[in-house]
Amino acid sequence: MTDPEDRVTALVNEADALVDVKRSAEAIERAREAASLAPGDPRPFRSWSRALYGTRQYRDAAGMAGESIRLAPNDPVGYRLRSRALSTLARQCTGGERATCAEAAVLDGRQAVRLLPADPNGHLVLAEALSLAKAHAEAEAEVQAAIRTAPNSPATWVTASLVALAARNWPRAIEASRHALALDPNNYAALNNLGVALRASGRRREGTEVLGRAARVDPDAPTARANLSRAGIRVARVAILVVLLPIGFLVHAGILLYLVFAVGSNVVISRRPDLVLRFERWAAPLALFVFRRRRRNADDTGLTG
Repeated sequence: MTDPEDRVTALVNEADALVDVKRSAEAIERAREAASLAPGDPRPFRSWSRALYGTRQYRDAAGMAGESIRLAPNDPVGYRLRSRALSTLARQCTGGERATCAEAAVLDGRQAVRLLPADPNGHLVLAEALSLAKAHAEAEAEVQAAIRTAPNSPATWVTASLVALAARNWPRAIEASRHALALDPNNYAALNNLGVALRASGRRREGTEVLGRAARVDPDAPTARANLSRAGIRVARVAILVVLLPIGFLVHAGILLYLVFAVGSNVVISRRPDLVLRFERWAAPLALFVFRRRRRNADDTGLTG
C-alpha cells in the first residue's frame, strides 16, 4: 500500500470515529480531504454521507451516498446509507415529495438486501422505508428477518418500534421499544418511540415522562423536543383558555392574547422540554377543575331558568 493510500485510510477511519462520537463537522473535513486525495475511492464518500447525516443534511447525505454507489455499484453500504437518508428526508416532507423519497428509499433498501441478504442492516433500512411507503405488512416481514439475524441489537428493536408506530400498533411499539431499552437503557430513539406509543395508547403522563427522559439523554436532538411540544402545548392552551382568555376578552384583546400565547408557547416549550412536565402537573388539574365548575354552573343556570 502506498503512502497516499495509507493517508486516505487513516482519514476515513478518523472520519468514521468522529461520526461515532457526534463530531460530524470535523468528520466532514476528514472525509473531504480523503475524497480529494482519492476521488475514485468510494470509502471517503460513505464517511462523508454519514457525517452529513449526523449534521441533519439528509438531502446532501443521500447525494454523497449516491456518489459512493456510482464508484462501487455492487457494494450494499452505499445503498443502505442512501436509503436511510431518503427515509429520514421523507419524514420531513409532505405530499408527493414524501412519497417520492419513500419510494426511492425502498428501491435502495431492496438493492442493499439483494446484494447482501444476510446483513440485518439492509433489512432494517428496507423495513423503515417500507413503513414510510405504507407497506406495513412487508415492513414487518423485513423486521422479522432482522430479528432472526440480530436479536440482540438495539437497532433491530428500535426499527421494530418505528414500523409498529407507522402501523399504529401501539402495544407492539411499546413492547419493541422496551426490548431495545433492555439492551441499551439510554437509547434516544427507543425512548422517543416509547414515549410516543405510550401517549398514543392513552398513557399520556407516562409517555410525557419518557419523552422528557429522551430529551435529557440527547438535548440536541429535535424529535423528542418536538413530541414534547405537541404533548405540552395542548395542556398549556387549555390553561390559557381557562385562566387568561376571559381576562383578555374583558380588555377586548382575547383573540390577540391567544395567538400570542399559541406562538410563544410553541417556541418556549420546544426549547425547554422540562417545562412540559411542569405544565402537566398544574395546568391539567386546573383545567379539569374549572371546566367541571363551569359545566356545573351551566347546568344550574339551565335548571333555574
